[in-house]
Amino acid sequence: SGATYKTSSSVTIFPPTFTEQGTVRYQRTTSDQTVTDRDYQSVEFSFGAETARKLWDLAADRIVDGSLTTNNDAQAVLTAGVPRTLRVDSLLRLTSGILDVSDPEVSLVLADGALVRRATGSLSGVPTCLGVVDVEYTSTMDSVVTGSELPAGAVRNLSILGNKGVRLGGNVTVGGTLLVADTGLSTGSSAVTLGSSGLLDETAGWPVDGVVQTTRPISSGVLEEFGNLGLAVTPSAGVSGSVLVVRTSGSVVGGSGVISIARSFVVSGGSPAGWTGSLVLAYSESELNGLAEAGLQAFWSSDGTNWTARGGTIDVSANTVTIATPVAIPGQWTLGLPGGCCVNRGDMNDDNKVIVSDLTYLVSFLFKAGPAPVCAAHGDVNNDGKTIVSDLTYLVNFLFKGGPAPAGC
Repeated sequence: SGATYKTSSSVTIFPPTFTEQGTVRYQRTTSDQTVTDRDYQSVEFSFGAETARKLWDLAADRIVDGSLTTNNDAQAVLTAGVPRTLRVDSLLRLTSGILDVSDPEVSLVLADGALVRRATGSLSGVPTCLGVVDVEYTSTMDSVVTGSELPAGAVRNLSILGNKGVRLGGNVTVGGTLLVADTGLSTGSSAVTLGSSGLLDETAGWPVDGVVQTTRPISSGVLEEFGNLGLAVTPSAGVSGSVLVVRTSGSVVGGSGVISIARSFVVSGGSPAGWTGSLVLAYSESELNGLAEAGLQAFWSSDGTNWTARGGTIDVSANTVTIATPVAIPGQWTLGLPGGCCVNRGDMNDDNKVIVSDLTYLVSFLFKAGPAPVCAAHGDVNNDGKTIVSDLTYLVNFLFKGGPAPAGC
């Protein structure tokens, strides 16, 4: 029980009385290897890449009770002459290599409650889920972009582990817990939607970079935390309905009246229009954007352009700002400092000039843990809402290569 049966033969013939209680490992390295068509407790495809593919032609519907694994850059290719199903009941492990189920006659089926664990391996073809699945990303070698292994609407728990980061390749809905543990998750142009019972669990300092959203019912006097997105409200009397909260992290807001941290919220829905409640806004210290934490206050906007200070009480230990007196909630929210410091983007040290010393200042901030630009907006040279390497490149082009001047304030 639990042992591994290793085979390097081009064709493997199992004895008539072969009883499998462990793993069969196909590991030929010199040429293609035929996978014996049968049910497996667990099966592993290892080594060979494109020069020694593992070829499995399904002559019947098959079941893998335990785990199906690709590793050591193996390429496993499934084919069938007529429609066939391969069902994985427990674990699909994509450590490295490729599992190719793109043959239109082949259906890879994941049982209800199955786990998909991906490091740097990939899946070619789209699986069918009999219910919900859990998905884990574990790479410690390279960052990965999600693919067909992440079913858009059938994910129970999504865990971002490893230490190289993950970028979404498409929208995904998480019905259980989205765990981001000591590594980065970027949504790119996509979004994570938390289902009606979904929860966001982020390790301190590792907020999701991009968009996370959820819709929840609200009722008077009942605290609603919207799945731990970082915005919590207790609605006033007479308030009810369904409310959508969209959180964006990793970029500051535009407009006038505020210099914001790199997090904002859009709140819509609920009744009556303009409903009120008390509010708690949370933030990560990694989103401070060079602002003085102790001075943070809440800002509200109806259009995302003109921002009005709403005050609030800062708790730097809990990383929250609380507005205890009911205010109108629908609209856009962020935390920050009163605006008005932006005069000359690129002027990092605020000496009213954009020269080489500002370039040195920005290099120190970006790469050597040096001080943030005196005015946070001045570090955003190209006015894209972030102070990153592209601002450094923009400033180099301006100072030395005749490139365009920094964007206006």
